[in-house]
Amino acid sequence: MLTVTAPATTRDLATLAAVKAELEMALDSQHDGYLNGLITQMSRAIESWCGRSLVREGVRETIHLTAPAEALVLTRFPVSEIVSVTTEANTLAPSLYEADAGPGTLYRLTTSGARSIWSPGRVLVDYTAGFLPAGEARDLPPDIERAAILAVRNAFLTRGRDQTVRSDDVEGIGSFSYGMTSALPADVTELLAPYRLPGFA
Repeated sequence: MLTVTAPATTRDLATLAAVKAELEMALDSQHDGYLNGLITQMSRAIESWCGRSLVREGVRETIHLTAPAEALVLTRFPVSEIVSVTTEANTLAPSLYEADAGPGTLYRLTTSGARSIWSPGRVLVDYTAGFLPAGEARDLPPDIERAAILAVRNAFLTRGRDQTVRSDDVEGIGSFSYGMTSALPADVTELLAPYRLPGFA
């Protein structure tokens, strides 16, 4: 079970400025509301396609072990901070566990620092995980941001068009494909493929 304890202030994976720059069109502020809506919509579509939350949040995860385990695999990743780890016996000192931040794997340590085994039972893990999409400390991978920008660009340029049309040319802009079975075009999903959960469809 996972509970969000510190929700993200925004889940948008691209900025309005970046989208406008990509469109290379003279758009005044009257389009901002519509574009911001598309940014939010496409960001949600990207997280849905990837099968995971991408934006950094604080969470509490409850893991029930029915057998000894070499590691705990956390639902959210990458992990930026482990706040606390509590077993049925007690709250562990930070020296008694370590995380492999990238894949979100948590290991139990002995007092000498060697890796040990997690015993069966309930483990509560409070941690922060995900990418920061904005701000000075932003660490959102460029591929994800680029995918979001392209998804918004595609949605904006194809609004109101016949979705059964396979391709079209817009003078001064380029060629586009429609009639996709997915809400996200192929160039977007190719960028996102490394961030999709294995086996997720």
